[in-house]
Amino acid sequence: MSLLRRSGSSPEAQLEKQQKADLRAVRLKRTREARAATRMMEQPEHKYGIYVSVFLVAIAVYSYLSTDATEVSKTVKGKSQIVYTNVVHPEQAIVLFVFAAGAAGTIYFRQRMVTGLAYIVTAFFAFETPVPKSASDLTYVLFLGPVGYATWLLMFKMNKAQKEWLSKHYPAPAGAAAGARNSSRRSGRDASAAPETSRRGSRTPANRSRPAPGGSGRYTPPRPKTRAAQRKA
Repeated sequence: MSLLRRSGSSPEAQLEKQQKADLRAVRLKRTREARAATRMMEQPEHKYGIYVSVFLVAIAVYSYLSTDATEVSKTVKGKSQIVYTNVVHPEQAIVLFVFAAGAAGTIYFRQRMVTGLAYIVTAFFAFETPVPKSASDLTYVLFLGPVGYATWLLMFKMNKAQKEWLSKHYPAPAGAAAGARNSSRRSGRDASAAPETSRRGSRTPANRSRPAPGGSGRYTPPRPKTRAAQRKA
């Protein structure tokens, strides 16, 4: 019997494990159903995605047409000199253009997960796209724009839609919700009443039913210590 208790193979333990496993399976099933039901995009999600793609395409064209000056070490008459030369970067701009257009193309299928992952991948290529030094701050905007849109689409809109779908198709029992609210209110009242009860208890005597002892005839009050008080007495 002790071996069964130690190993946790008692009927009560097995029943509890089975109940927990069934509960996890039900939760997983409901989560899958909610994901499948809320995978389609809604207004204005696809519109904001198109705006982000248009911005990325514009930056890709700007990077393709712009040039930048960079320092290059060049040997002139046996001496090494630093000269400035124009640098173009069409390859990175073309890659950004392709990925931005591809991410916008995924909006046609209205799949939140596919579109969000496409914009996350595009953000990494956008961060590597060079821009002129006068517009170097655009590098961070190129990365935060697609990542912010994907985060908003997947973390906020999709999660919110899943919670609404679960509350609509699998509402919590009214009795359980009311019981939870009542228990929380009761615990709050008990917590607020405990300090007051302790303060009152400290002021009240220990036993009210027992009368206080009367004065003793043999009791002699203490004499005052100061001489002035003795003269008055």
